[in-house]
Amino acid sequence: MSDFACPQCHAAIHPDLIETTGRAECPFCGADLAELGLPQPAPAAAISETQAGELSGADARLSRALPALPEKSRITIAEATDERLVIYIPGGGKPAMSLGCFAIAWNGFMCVFTPPWFIGMFQAGNNGPGLFIIPFLGIFWAVGLGMAWFAVKMRFERTFLLLDRDRLVVQRVLFNRKRTIETALTPASRAALVESYKQNDQPVYHIEVPGKDRAAKFGTALSDAEKDWVVDRINEFLAVEKPAAAQTGMAEHGAAIPTAPSDHYDRLEPADLADGSQVHIDEDSADLLQFHYPAGSTSPNRWLLGLFMVLFSGGWFSLLFTLAGTILRKAPIAVAIVVAVFLIPFVVAGLLLLGIGILAIAGQVTVRLTREKLSCRWHVGPLGYSKRLATEAIDGVRIESVGTPRQNPRVRGAKGSTQTGSPIACVVHARSRTMWLTLMQDKRAAREIASLIRTRLEDTGHVLSDV
Repeated sequence: MSDFACPQCHAAIHPDLIETTGRAECPFCGADLAELGLPQPAPAAAISETQAGELSGADARLSRALPALPEKSRITIAEATDERLVIYIPGGGKPAMSLGCFAIAWNGFMCVFTPPWFIGMFQAGNNGPGLFIIPFLGIFWAVGLGMAWFAVKMRFERTFLLLDRDRLVVQRVLFNRKRTIETALTPASRAALVESYKQNDQPVYHIEVPGKDRAAKFGTALSDAEKDWVVDRINEFLAVEKPAAAQTGMAEHGAAIPTAPSDHYDRLEPADLADGSQVHIDEDSADLLQFHYPAGSTSPNRWLLGLFMVLFSGGWFSLLFTLAGTILRKAPIAVAIVVAVFLIPFVVAGLLLLGIGILAIAGQVTVRLTREKLSCRWHVGPLGYSKRLATEAIDGVRIESVGTPRQNPRVRGAKGSTQTGSPIACVVHARSRTMWLTLMQDKRAAREIASLIRTRLEDTGHVLSDV
C-alpha cells in the first residue's frame, strides 16, 4: 500500500503517478496532488516527443469511447484505455436512502417498544416474562443495528475500481479507513448481478466478478441502471459478449422486458374502435386524447373478487379493532401508544384490500394524452390515484405479463422465459419510470389501449418501436 493518499477522496496514490501520467492530479476525483511531494518526472530532455504526446492532456487516459452514463449518475471514469479501466463509485444512492429510512424506523420503533418491557419487568409484584425477554428483544435490536450499519456503509463508503487484463482491484474507503481486495482474473471471468438482500420483496443486487481465488463484490448502493452500465462496461473490457438490448428486449437504462418482443401493434384511431369495446372516448382533438374504461374486467369474476375483498377487509377490521380495544382498555398509557403505532400498518393493509375490492366492482380508469404529458387516474367517483409521465420521455407502450417477469439477463442464473398463461397488462415506460394502464382487463382491451396511445404518439412525431 502506498504512503500517499488523496487529501479529498483519500484514495491510495502510487508514488510514480506524475512519472507515468505527467499530471499531479488524483485519477479518481481530480483533486490537486501538488502538495503531497510526489516524485517529479524525468527532465524534459529525457522524454521523447512520442512519450510527451502520449502523456499530455486528459484524452490520453480516456482513449476508449464509452456509452453515456445513466441520467443523474455520479460515477466517474478516471481512465479508460485498451489496457486499463478505472472507475470511481461514490457512496449514496436511492438504495442507501431507502435502507437508511427503514433502519431508522425499525430502531425508532424498538426504542419505543423496549422500555415498557423493562419497566414492567422490574416493577415490584409484576409476574412478567422475566429475563427471557432480553435475548428475545436482542434479536430485533441486532437486526436493526445491522441494517443501520449496512446503510451507513452504502451511504458513505467510496469505491475505487481498477481493472486490467489479468486482475481486478477494488479499494473501499469508509471514514478514512481503506480496504483493498485484489483478485486475479481468468479467461472465464465476467461481471454479473447477484442478489444481496430483498427490500419490499424486491431483490437488491450487487456486482460480482469471480476470479481465481476470490470474487470481487461491490456496487450495492448503485441504481439499477448504473449497475447494468458497469456490468456491461466490465464485460466489454474483458472481451465478453454483453447481453444485447435488442435481443433481450431490455432498455439500456433498466426498462422492463416485454413479454412478446415480436408483438405487432396496428394503428388504431378512436373512430375505429369496435362496437362493444370497453374503451370509451371522451375527447378526441389535435391536442388531447381522453378515454376511460372499467378498472375491472367484464368477466363475472370481478364481482367475486370485489365481494371477497370487501368482506375480507370487513372481517379484518372487526378482528383488529376488537383486539385493539381489549388491549388499550387495560394497558398503561406507554403500552397503549406502542400498540397504536404497531397497528398502523395493519390498518393500512385493510384499507388497501377494501380499495381493491371497491375498485374491481365500481372503479374506472381515465387516460389523458397531450403533447406534454400522459396521465392515468384510477378512481371511484372523486376518490382515486393519479400518475403522470412526460410525453417526450415515453420510450415504450407494450403488452406485458403481470406474472413472473423475465429477469435482467445480467443477473447470474437469470431465466429468459416468462410464466405461461399469466395475466397481461398494458404498460407505459418512460426511462426508469413505469405506468400500468390495465391490470384486470382482457388482452383485447389492453391491446386497444396500447394501440390508441401508440397511434396518437406516432401522429405527433413520437414514434415507438414494436419491440
